[in-house]
Amino acid sequence: MYIERLKYLKRHFHSLPPEAQLLLIVTFSHNLAIATRDIHECGTSDVPAPQRLRDVAEIQLCLLQYILALGTGETRPDSGEHLISTMLEPNDEYLRAQAEWAFEKALRQDTA
Repeated sequence: MYIERLKYLKRHFHSLPPEAQLLLIVTFSHNLAIATRDIHECGTSDVPAPQRLRDVAEIQLCLLQYILALGTGETRPDSGEHLISTMLEPNDEYLRAQAEWAFEKALRQDTA
C-alpha cells in the first residue's frame, strides 16, 4: 500500500509545472518544520532526538537544492524522484509519519 501511494505522489509531483512544484516544496518544508518542533526543547540546548534533527536538516538541504535548481533551470529528470524519496522515505518511522503528514497537507493546499 505504502509503495503504491509513494509512486502516486511521485507521479503527481512530476506532473506539476515548476511553479507549482516550488509552492509544494516550500509548503512541505514549512509543514515539516512545524511537525518536527518536538525534536528539540524550546528555550534550551537539549536535543532529545539528535539523529532525527540531522535527518530533518538533510531533508531541508535537499529541498533547498531542488529550489535552487528550479530557479536556475538546472533540474534533471531524476532529481524530482530523488527529492520525493528524500522527503518521504526517511529511515526513522516517526519522521516518516511527520513527513507524510507535511506532504499531504501541502498537497491539500496545492489543490485548494
